Amino acid sequence: MTRPPTPGDQHLRFLAEADLYAERFGWATLPMRHHPGGKKPPAAANVEEFLRRPPDANERQRLFRAQPNITGLLAILGAPSHGVYSRDFEDPPAYWSWADANPEAARRLPTIATWRAYAILAYADRPIRAKQFPDGELVGEGHLRALPHSLHPSGKWVYRWIVPPQPRRPENTLDPHDIGLDRPWGDSSLPSGTERQRDGETEGQSTSPPTSVP
Repeated sequence: MTRPPTPGDQHLRFLAEADLYAERFGWATLPMRHHPGGKKPPAAANVEEFLRRPPDANERQRLFRAQPNITGLLAILGAPSHGVYSRDFEDPPAYWSWADANPEAARRLPTIATWRAYAILAYADRPIRAKQFPDGELVGEGHLRALPHSLHPSGKWVYRWIVPPQPRRPENTLDPHDIGLDRPWGDSSLPSGTERQRDGETEGQSTSPPTSVP
């Protein structure tokens, strides 16, 4: 597991990663801080504005310098990041059912190992609206996604890449409907928010968007 950031180096590390995401992939990001309600952007951040447009380099530096307790990075999904959306699976069997049915997409699309299971990232040519499923959710415009190497609020998990991120290309610009990411794949008898286990730990339902993060 990736080493969690220490208080002495987290500011520079996450700012450098934010710059890298912007330069290589055109992804807009915000610093993440832990909060009793979950993973949140800084209180001083104009979140509503940045959900519509990416912060520029100067704004990004100010955001990171103003937040002393950064614990990770939040990707701004949708238009500010060239149409990136995320399908979050909350239990591994649902993910593997999808991957078995879509092996090529599972092999090439950026994939994050999350606290619960996995998250798939892809690009779309249209705004993707949020949908809730018993096994997770599909999120796009107006939402945020925790990125590697963010520390989970439990302190017991660091998000990591299983398939690395990519700039937008035709092969990863895929409508979620075309690759089955807009439908459930898990046990439909599980109600939304049911606690699931990972590595012997449990976690309940995430809070509501736009400022909550899977």
